[in-house]
Amino acid sequence: MEVILLTQEQKQEIEGKKFMIDQYFLPIEDVDGNWVVTLFEMENCTHPDFQWIKQCPRIEYKPKPYPMPDEIPTQE
Repeated sequence: MEVILLTQEQKQEIEGKKFMIDQYFLPIEDVDGNWVVTLFEMENCTHPDFQWIKQCPRIEYKPKPYPMPDEIPTQE
């Protein structure tokens, strides 16, 4: 799955900001430490201040591994 690569500064600029009616940017960090947003966020961005996102590079998404529920330590 392709995603849009952001710099740390770009991530901070758009995080939590509206990119269209009732939709907000939510950058996530991949396993390599890259900040990314989805193609949906980029393609549907109508906010004039964030049109630069359409020029950002695309990369293949590499999710962080998350523990399975039975691997999560419980508090006793």
